[in-house]
Amino acid sequence: MKSTILNATLLIFFLFMIGCQKDAAVSSVDVSFKMLSDKTWYLSFAKEGNILRTYIGQPTYYITLLSNSTTTDSDGLTGSYTLSNNGNKMKLSVQGKTRNGTSVYYSADIVSVGSNTMVLSFLPTGQSSLTTLYYSIKN
Repeated sequence: MKSTILNATLLIFFLFMIGCQKDAAVSSVDVSFKMLSDKTWYLSFAKEGNILRTYIGQPTYYITLLSNSTTTDSDGLTGSYTLSNNGNKMKLSVQGKTRNGTSVYYSADIVSVGSNTMVLSFLPTGQSSLTTLYYSIKN
């Protein structure tokens, strides 16, 4: 009898924990979506391996993320974006087309996001060092 009660208690606890984790993941995607959308994000810095490049005060790359999940950027890419959370990392994924109609897909891990800053990182194909992009909005 004690074994059955213990097993039932553990099962309820396990189900409760799984349910909470799903809600937290959905909640973090929703909060991040609200913080990222309807803004134009300008590249301020790029760190490629150990090399840091600054773009402050220069014409630079930007990406606009709208609340209808569409995006455009300074290179002429237009398309849609999604945010996802696998429990460890938040990911920004973009599916779009270039000005000449070529399909493009890319994704990056969201390292951090705030009301005025966003940091993305990804591992470029064929490289061993992460590239980290630091964005900000202009007021």
